[in-house]
Amino acid sequence: MDHLHQSARQQMAMQQGKQQLPDVELPKEPYIEEATKRVTLGLLLAEVIKTNELKLDQAKLQERMFEMFSQYPNPQQMLEYYQKNQQMRTQLESQVLEEQAIESLLEKADINTVTKAYADVMNPAK
Repeated sequence: MDHLHQSARQQMAMQQGKQQLPDVELPKEPYIEEATKRVTLGLLLAEVIKTNELKLDQAKLQERMFEMFSQYPNPQQMLEYYQKNQQMRTQLESQVLEEQAIESLLEKADINTVTKAYADVMNPAK
């Protein structure tokens, strides 16, 4: 929750064109629900990873890095920075592993396609 709160303050500073965070204390209540959802989702994905004994797919990680860094004028410099920054590296590895968990769930899911009229979807109570 504190991370979400801090991000909101940083975003506010950027929008105002300031380098420093504003001294304004934002209320934390709006972030509680979002933080709870993120923690719950993280725990569920961690259980999927554990249960399915998923390991980080290095090829998918390399593919993600290529996608990210190819947008920069000097991709090699960004790659070197990433490799030296443990926090960034761990965060990206976690994202890729979570995507693998989602792919695993989707592969096992039974998906039934149902055709419905727009009005039925928008007004399900009728």
